[in-house]
Amino acid sequence: SSYFEGVTHFGRTHLVMEPFMIAANVAFHETHPIRKLLHPHFEGTLHINQGAVDALISEGGVIDKIFPPPISITQSLAVASCKDFLENFNDNMFDVAFQKRGTTTLPAEYPFRDDGMLLWKAIKDWTYKYSTIAYSSDAQMRKDPWLKCFWDLLVSPSGGMLQKVGDNNNGKLHTRRYLSEFLALIIWTSSG
Repeated sequence: SSYFEGVTHFGRTHLVMEPFMIAANVAFHETHPIRKLLHPHFEGTLHINQGAVDALISEGGVIDKIFPPPISITQSLAVASCKDFLENFNDNMFDVAFQKRGTTTLPAEYPFRDDGMLLWKAIKDWTYKYSTIAYSSDAQMRKDPWLKCFWDLLVSPSGGMLQKVGDNNNGKLHTRRYLSEFLALIIWTSSG
């Protein structure tokens, strides 16, 4: 339970979403279609994260009192897991993660994978349709100054620090297809 709470839940869900929330709030006006898509998935997360820092994962906090290991180790693991996610963004796509582990078909019954793939596909299909409505072409998408600002904030070494991201893992956003996968991973991570 310590690993799940500190690494999977806090580090790879709550902490990892902060750069996306901040970049979306800075880059997009309130009526921008991508902001409207993402905003419900970010609802309350910054406040929850602050509460966790103040009361749950601080020295002497709840997690420190009821879970091993010492809180300093849990904090370090949470930060390291967040950093790993951001530095290997495309590897965290739900289907890609199972390919990398060699578990796309084995074991034969794997409810998390099997049920998760259904949800992952539904989110990807939805974000692709949404992206093609928001942008009539890849060229139009690339000309959107607000989307460019959002993207630049996220791939900046002094901003979101995303690496291994983009259509070709090169930090560049070229297609609506990739944008839809990128948005699907944000939605999957924050809400899935």
